[in-house]
Amino acid sequence: MKPMERIQPKQPIEPLEPIEPIKAPMPMNTEPNLADPDGFYELLLDAHRGLSEAQSAQLNARLVLLLANQVGDAQVLAQCVRAAAALPRGAEAVR
Repeated sequence: MKPMERIQPKQPIEPLEPIEPIKAPMPMNTEPNLADPDGFYELLLDAHRGLSEAQSAQLNARLVLLLANQVGDAQVLAQCVRAAAALPRGAEAVR
């Protein structure tokens, strides 16, 4: 073989698939993060206004599932579930 002569493969080489970057787990954010928390609270109250207790529980369940899908990170969701479950039972409001 001559110097700098290219060796040709017997079969065409297929390009590699791009590799997704590894995402570091996002920690649960416990710092205030809403631009308008009072506005959100009012929106939430308005959504529950006029609903029965069962309808209100269904709305909460749907909202939790939609927000969990938005977060999308199983580790963060597990942290949030554990944090919510650790709150004192019977607490009427989060302050």
